[in-house]
Amino acid sequence: MTIRKFLVFFMSLSFVLLLVGIFGYQYYRSYESLDFMEKIEDSYRYVKTENDEILLYDHNKKWEPLDIRGIELSSFKPKSNLNDNKISKDEVLEWLVQIQALNINVIKIPSIQTPSFYKAIYEFNQDNPKPIYTFHRIDLNEKEFLDYHDIGNPKLFNRFQKDIKRTVKVVHGDAFLINTSNGSMGFYLNDISKYNLGYILGGNTDAELISLTNHKYNTASHFDGEYYNLQDGEAFDAFVSNAFEFLTHYENKHYKQISLLSYVSQFETHVLDDSLKVDYAKDARINLNKISSKKFENLFIAYHYHPSDSDDSVKGPDYSAIRETYSEHLSRLKLNYKKPIVITNVGISSSRGKSLLDLEENYHRGGFTETEQGEKLVEVLQIIDKADLGGFIITGWQDNWGKKSPFNMLEDKRDWSSSTYWRNTLASDESFGLMAFEPKNLKEPITIDGNFSDWQNVTAIMDHDLDLKVSSDTDHLYIYLKNDSDLQNNALYLGIDVTEKSGSRKWLNKAAEFYLPVDFVLDLSNILEPEVFVHERYDHFEYFYKYYDAVAGVRKHKPDKNSQVFSPILGMNQKRARNLEPGEKKSLFYNIGKLNMGNSNYLSKDYNSHADFNQVGNEIEIRIPYAMLNIFNPIDMFAYDDLYEAGLENHIKVDDIGFSIYDAQTQKKYNASDRYKQKSFKNLEYTTRLKPSYGILQAYLKTK
Repeated sequence: MTIRKFLVFFMSLSFVLLLVGIFGYQYYRSYESLDFMEKIEDSYRYVKTENDEILLYDHNKKWEPLDIRGIELSSFKPKSNLNDNKISKDEVLEWLVQIQALNINVIKIPSIQTPSFYKAIYEFNQDNPKPIYTFHRIDLNEKEFLDYHDIGNPKLFNRFQKDIKRTVKVVHGDAFLINTSNGSMGFYLNDISKYNLGYILGGNTDAELISLTNHKYNTASHFDGEYYNLQDGEAFDAFVSNAFEFLTHYENKHYKQISLLSYVSQFETHVLDDSLKVDYAKDARINLNKISSKKFENLFIAYHYHPSDSDDSVKGPDYSAIRETYSEHLSRLKLNYKKPIVITNVGISSSRGKSLLDLEENYHRGGFTETEQGEKLVEVLQIIDKADLGGFIITGWQDNWGKKSPFNMLEDKRDWSSSTYWRNTLASDESFGLMAFEPKNLKEPITIDGNFSDWQNVTAIMDHDLDLKVSSDTDHLYIYLKNDSDLQNNALYLGIDVTEKSGSRKWLNKAAEFYLPVDFVLDLSNILEPEVFVHERYDHFEYFYKYYDAVAGVRKHKPDKNSQVFSPILGMNQKRARNLEPGEKKSLFYNIGKLNMGNSNYLSKDYNSHADFNQVGNEIEIRIPYAMLNIFNPIDMFAYDDLYEAGLENHIKVDDIGFSIYDAQTQKKYNASDRYKQKSFKNLEYTTRLKPSYGILQAYLKTK
């Protein structure tokens, strides 16, 4: 027993001494990085602000303007999760090489990443004549605010302080973490502080949270700290001032370094004319103009602004006028803010779906091909450059399949355990990256390109007058159809049976009949404009936006389970209808179910990332996003239940998918000999590829 105690004591002591040695060495190394910085009293800095510029202290000990050309980079890759992110140093190094080739000089780190991530940044920048600098974001945990309903609650600010301390320690290579909000953990021993320009606090802080805070403490707020001063601000400004004071004090005390600071503002929280804001955001202001630095000029404006964010910005009280343009808004920012402005959330999504509609300038949140993504992104960057701001940070380097999207109400209820294993092409926020992920060991992969040879080894499940084959990957259901007669003149309807809870054997409008009750129908009556329709009982748009919440109309009664009505598949993309001209209204929604002809082979010159089908002669191949079929987890084949009956919390397991075809010309119906069972993707691996948007952006940034 005595020997066991001695061994435990000896091992514990050895571990403690190891930690002391490691962090003592790191502490010594951190002071080495101060050699090239400017010394002010007992503090050091290599970056500062002056008027509307950010200045960098170079090795000649001169201050030079720094034009921020940034991009957000995280450690996301498919199959990563909160407790097991296996991103390697070499993977991040490869990405950094590609990022620098874009002529990017800054990366924004969205939260604490894995130790290998920081090691890659450290090694990449060592002895690099053109290092890539960083901004590190530190989010405010708004879920905890919902517990306290008071931003002034000490518990909430204490949690924020802990997150600030953790992040500062990680940046200085002086941390051992075992429990972070995103699951990153381990020894952080690589000091990247001499490349870290500063910290961006907050994220998309909810406007109602800020309004509630400013209403609860509605007297003028003041703050007078060692480093920062606030005069005649509001309650949330005082909260921000306290956070700035804490961070600067902590970093200066422990590492003698002064960094740039900002708290994220966005369209709903800016300090411009409130008449252009929606009602709930009238009192939501983060006014960094009111906060001044007492010792070091180190504050700047981090402004999140996608063109579609200002959908509610109008020049009239009745929501009938045209909103201000992106350029106009940036010009007003420049006039109203007295500090350097960096647009820190610039992005165009290449998703098939779109979640927000930009009526005037066509910068939708999603809905662009990968080529259009690059073209639109360059247009936005040109506007920012013309506005003569402090720079921009693009969102983001890689696609992120774990992101949520606006107006994707179902996604809030989805099974997140597999969300990083598959891509939802209808979710706009998953496809902002310039780099995409592709499966590399997929058996019998299908490409929509009009070359049907990749279907040769797929067994037909219908081979009468019609040849029907089905395949899949983690994103799409693939369908091949060949007709012995004229495919273009035959009015074919392909019924798809996903769930036993709904469906019909008849489609009343088209007088189509099927052997089994189908939930979806692929209308091939016009072979060049195919469209997917959904049984009205399984139509989630109808449920959410008419029955549950009357945003797009009113539905008072549940659809009949035995209904013979099929509806277009719609998606929400705008907060509310808007009058553009007298008597004209732009709709809230758009048709998701209409399919696009094209070539999905990204190696082809005529590549179209939104290609859904290709047809040659009497053959056609089609891919349908699983999300369009209400399957939210293609790995485990979980689909949404009957919402009218089961509510939001339940889902069903789909064991297989059935098919039936109706030929309107011959009035014959066909049934598949087998139901399709999803493949197993548990051991699927992924590789990366650069989208066409990368090359387009690179050509533009090379001129900067």
